[in-house]
Amino acid sequence: MVKRELSQKARLSIYQSIYVPILTYGHELWVMTKRTRSRIQATKMKFLRRVSGLTLRDRVRSSDIQEGLGVEPLLLHIKRNQLRWFGHL
Repeated sequence: MVKRELSQKARLSIYQSIYVPILTYGHELWVMTKRTRSRIQATKMKFLRRVSGLTLRDRVRSSDIQEGLGVEPLLLHIKRNQLRWFGHL
C-alpha cells in the first residue's frame, strides 16, 4: 500500500483520509477493552512505522514516531468522538 515513490506528506494524507476512517468505522458504539485498545494501537503503529520508513528492529518508540509525524493519538480521537456521541443520547 505504501510505495517508496510517495512522499511522507502523501503517505500521511493517505493515513488521514483513508486509513483512520476505515480503522474507526462505528467506533462510537465500541466497548473499549484492553485488548481492543492494544489491537488498535498496534495496527496504527504498524502503518505509521511504514510511513516513516522504520521497522521494529530500529527500536524507535511509538511516541517518538507519532511526534515526528505530527499525528494525533488514535485512541484519543476515538475517546473524544465516543463522548461527543454519548452527549446526543
